[in-house]
Amino acid sequence: MPDRLMERVYDRSYWRCMRSKVEGRDFFGTFYYELFELSPEIQGHFVGSDMRRQRRMLRDSFTLIGEHYFAENATALLRLRRLHEERSIRPHLYVQWLEALLASVRKHDPEYDGETERAWRTVFEAGIDVMTQPSEVPE
Repeated sequence: MPDRLMERVYDRSYWRCMRSKVEGRDFFGTFYYELFELSPEIQGHFVGSDMRRQRRMLRDSFTLIGEHYFAENATALLRLRRLHEERSIRPHLYVQWLEALLASVRKHDPEYDGETERAWRTVFEAGIDVMTQPSEVPE
């Protein structure tokens, strides 16, 4: 059962991040900047992508991950996992993805502290666990 205090910490931090601009970037702009700086391999997966659309999909994926963790509903997240598998997104890339996410939260949440990091890490590691489990192959 998810911890309601953690949910509150995560939710408040999320909204502080959404309202913040750093170096002229909104949260998702910072996230992609951090991600591409951290991993040219990941950046290669986005060549030719409509980044405005990607940002919307990223925002939507946050909702899916939150639903998985806080409402214990992984249905939509499992569909996202299949999509990532089709695009050959390897499990090790999620570690870099999470580090870019946390770096972005640190920059955008003026109240960022250890409790905030634990909340984001806990929520997103649970989602990453789903994303990195191999799909069952029907016999």
